[in-house]
Amino acid sequence: MLRCGQSLLAVFAGILFAAAVSIAQNQQWQPPPPREFPKPDTAQIKEMYDKMMKAIEGKQDSPAVKVFQNIQVWKQMPAGRMLGMMRAWTRNLGVDCAHCHNLEQLDKDEKLPKQTARAMDKLVDNVTDQVKKITSIKDEHARVTCWTCHRGEPVPATSPSGGFRPPPPPKKGN
Repeated sequence: MLRCGQSLLAVFAGILFAAAVSIAQNQQWQPPPPREFPKPDTAQIKEMYDKMMKAIEGKQDSPAVKVFQNIQVWKQMPAGRMLGMMRAWTRNLGVDCAHCHNLEQLDKDEKLPKQTARAMDKLVDNVTDQVKKITSIKDEHARVTCWTCHRGEPVPATSPSGGFRPPPPPKKGN
């Protein structure tokens, strides 16, 4: 025998289900509008990259930790390669240098995206390590990158439509 609370809960659930079915039958699901992000100034990025390469001239092959201040992740990576990777990040995330850096003090950690980038770099390495353990993947170069998820946007979409899955179409004849 159902108790009063259970009966009310069952009735309430039935009402919600009926409302959802009614909405699904009477409305066509529409995907959310595409998200808009400002596009980076590629000329500014090139100018910054060229400026930084000129500043490290003769030290491009030195470990980044000996050339730049506050290097925490890529300490032994050649300084020139590190700048190239950061330039690639601008394309992969659709941002410019100012997204992560205070352009007057590049070594400062005041911006959250810079801290997030460090954590995401570790995530990419961890996921790539897991991909290499999948024995059915025969490509020895298989890996994930920032582009795998971000596709040129600072915040990756959660699905191809950018939102939740649409409800299933109503069944005919019911």
